[in-house]
This record gives sequence, C-alpha cells and structure tokens, in this order.
Amino acid sequence: MKGHTILLFMLVIMLAVMPGLRASADGAVSVSAAPEEMKFSFEGCRAGAVYECSTGTLLAGYSEETPLPIGHLAKLMVFYLAAEKIQSGELSEDDLAVCSHLANSQQGSQIWLGIGEKITVCELMKAISIGNANDACVCLAEKLFGSVEAYAEAANCKAKELGMVNTHFSDCTGLDASTVASASDLCRLCCELAKLTDFTPYFTTWLDTVRGGRAELVSRNRLMRSYKGTRGFKVGMTEGSGECAAVCADRADMTVCAVVLGAVDEEALLELSSDLLDSAVSHYEIYYPEVPEEALADIRVAHGVRETCGLDAPALRPVIITKGSYRSIECSYERPESISAPVVVGDRVGVIEFTSEGRCLISAEICVSEEVAEVDYGFAFKRILFNLLNI
Repeated sequence: MKGHTILLFMLVIMLAVMPGLRASADGAVSVSAAPEEMKFSFEGCRAGAVYECSTGTLLAGYSEETPLPIGHLAKLMVFYLAAEKIQSGELSEDDLAVCSHLANSQQGSQIWLGIGEKITVCELMKAISIGNANDACVCLAEKLFGSVEAYAEAANCKAKELGMVNTHFSDCTGLDASTVASASDLCRLCCELAKLTDFTPYFTTWLDTVRGGRAELVSRNRLMRSYKGTRGFKVGMTEGSGECAAVCADRADMTVCAVVLGAVDEEALLELSSDLLDSAVSHYEIYYPEVPEEALADIRVAHGVRETCGLDAPALRPVIITKGSYRSIECSYERPESISAPVVVGDRVGVIEFTSEGRCLISAEICVSEEVAEVDYGFAFKRILFNLLNI
C-alpha cells in the first residue's frame, strides 16, 4: 500500500508540471488552452489573414501586412465598385456594355467577347465572380469608369477609403504584377463584400453560362459546395501570384473571412482556407456587452426644465473573445448622481468598461441621449404656480 501511495503521489506531481496538462477538480486531466499563436497555422503560403467581418477584427495573420501580387483576387474590387454603383442607382444590372478592342485582346481566362459585342452588366459580373474572365473584367471596368486607367484611379481611391494601406491597383484583372495587396487589406475588402447580401448569389453559384449559353462559367472555389455557411468570394491562380483565395462563411453567428496568398497548389490552398475558417469558429465567439440597468438608468438634472434625462453608450459594440471566456468578463462604470442643465445629446457624463482577467475588452463613453434646457425665470414661475394650484 505504501508503494501504491508513493506512485500515486508521483503521478499527481507529473500531471501538475507537464506543459499543456492540468488536473481538474474531479481528478480528470484536460488539455489547457493553446497559446494564441498555436490556434492558426499558415504553413504552405506566402501570407494569410483571418478576419471576423461583422466586428472588423483581425483574428490571426502571417505576413498579413506585406503587399503581394494578388492575381484574380483583384477582380473583387471591380465587382465591389460595380455593386456600389448599382446600389446607388447609377447603374443597372440590365445595362449593356460594349466590348472594346482592349477587352477583346485579353489573354488567359475569358468568355471570348467579340469586338463591339453587347453584354449586360449582370453577365459581366457573373463572368468575374463565378469565373475569372479577363475580357469581361476589362469590359466592366470600362463600363464603370470609361477606361481601365480611370478604373485604377477609382480603385485606389476606394482602397484608401477602406483603409487598405498596403494595396495598389495598376490594372483591373490582376495580371499586372504591380497590382498588389496585403492579406489583411483583402480581408477588409471582403468585409465590405459580405455586407452586400443582395449580391451573394453571384459568389455562391457553382456553374452558369453567359452569352446565350456560348460561354460556360465554372467556379474554382470548391468550398462553396462543401463548406457550411459559405458566402463564396474568389479562388484563382496566376504565374505571378500563385494560388490565392479569399473565402468567407457565416458560422455560429460570426461572419469569418480567410485570405491566403501564394499557396503551393490548389489542394493545399483550399485545405488551408477551410482550416483557417474552422479555427476561427473553434476558438472565438462574439460577445455582446451586457450592460447593467443602473449604468444607463435616467440621471437627475439640476436646474433643468426636466428632472431627469436618458443615457446611452452609443460606441458600445460587440467584440470578439476567446470561446468560453465570457464567464470571466466583468463590467464597471463611472457616472455622477446628477448633472446640471443645459445638456445636449452626446454630452459625456461617464464611462463604462468591460474587462477580462485585467485586460480591457471594450470601453465606451456614457452620453446624454435627450436634450434638457436650463430653467429660466418664466419657466420657474410657471412651475411654482403649478405647484401652488395643485396643493
């Protein structure tokens, strides 16, 4: 019995000191949470990034800010700018575009447009979202902005507006090696594309035809057939970019985007993209701040035409947290018992903060949500008179 006791004691010590293991209260052994850098693997690519789109949060990256040739992924910007014009009413999917000499001269992937041939904007958008047609891409860029040069200028302005600081468009097709973007920047663009729910069918269609059935479109994004919740986007390969993907999926109330640049081959690209999406869903979740009622309860207003006014925390937003860590989140706030009139909507009166294990997840100002004017002599007299009459 003494020997068994010693062996048991030694086993307990070993479990306590072995990395990655811990003993739970009921004696079971479980694997402890992996270090942050171990949650995602980017092996086999030149760069990559994973974003949660609804919160705009970078979950993981590898050389994610490095500008690299992006090949066919450049066509995502052409599609985005076309969708913007359609939403604003400047363009219709039924509008006709005319194929120019330049569009007709494009090499590589194409739908074989003839010079002077007319084709709808809708079909051009299909040809670059489902397929990677270079002639359709040039034709659409010219329809949008008159020339590919004007398109490139507009694309670079839009990239700057979206915070794509490591991006430069020299052309619309991505065949020019000087058209570059970082993985992180492409995630930002995909976050915007994810908002265009009316255009989702363009990116989630596997097979289609254009030009009256004379040109067949087949998507290279095989994940749309196998990955649950897929939102599509693009997979493509050029000599300069290597195998690249920008894929997106709705999973477990998150919208996750993964960008992979320069993978070794198509199989590795799709497997890595799928693994990155899975890792995001496995390790993270969205936390919606649970605000105590007293934090935003009406506040007393001294010397005002009203005795109280409402409060709000307009900057408070959902945040990404490690899965299951919501149990450790604590909320604290500071606010005075009363404020003095006059007050206007947006006046700061306090702050609310959510922390987890000493780390701030999100903080926001507590602001006035209703305007309250200061009491003047006329209002004060009326109030006194009203009180006297109601004695």
